[in-house]
Amino acid sequence: MANYTQNYITAEEFTTLQNHDKMYQGFIEGVGYAYIDYFVIAPVHLYGNGSPYVPPGMDMFIQGIAQIIDTSEEAVVMSYGDKKVVEGEVDVKNETNKRASKPVTDDWPPYNPGEIRPYEPNIFDQFLESSIGQTFIGKIIYGVVDDFYVTIQCLTIGHASASHLNNALTIGDETITSGIY
Repeated sequence: MANYTQNYITAEEFTTLQNHDKMYQGFIEGVGYAYIDYFVIAPVHLYGNGSPYVPPGMDMFIQGIAQIIDTSEEAVVMSYGDKKVVEGEVDVKNETNKRASKPVTDDWPPYNPGEIRPYEPNIFDQFLESSIGQTFIGKIIYGVVDDFYVTIQCLTIGHASASHLNNALTIGDETITSGIY
């Protein structure tokens, strides 16, 4: 990383920022250089899983952000800024050994990033993908049951919250074509 941001904070200040879910870019004294990494997860159907159906919410790119800490010896030396590292005011080798024995992350609260799971079809999707569901009669049965399900939801919870049997939200005139005017 050639272009460093010339910000300097202590490890305690960095821990406070992390506890408040704040990202930081700059040097952490005695620890190294913290920077922000942006990444993208492509939609499932772009990986060629063979399924023509893409579940709702999984048809878009997912953007992410991560806090990364460069703890290389060069970054640790640079994290002291204007202090006289060369003249011996800061013992970089000793600081590096301290970091190796106790990472700075020991004091951080536990992090739960959630989880990314593959799509699992519900019972209605399994019916549609079965040999019976692929027949003309199977599609008619599914369509009638799905329309009835959407109609009942429109009458009870309202048009905006209605969804299909596969949990896909209704859009456009689907509530009208399902029997509600």
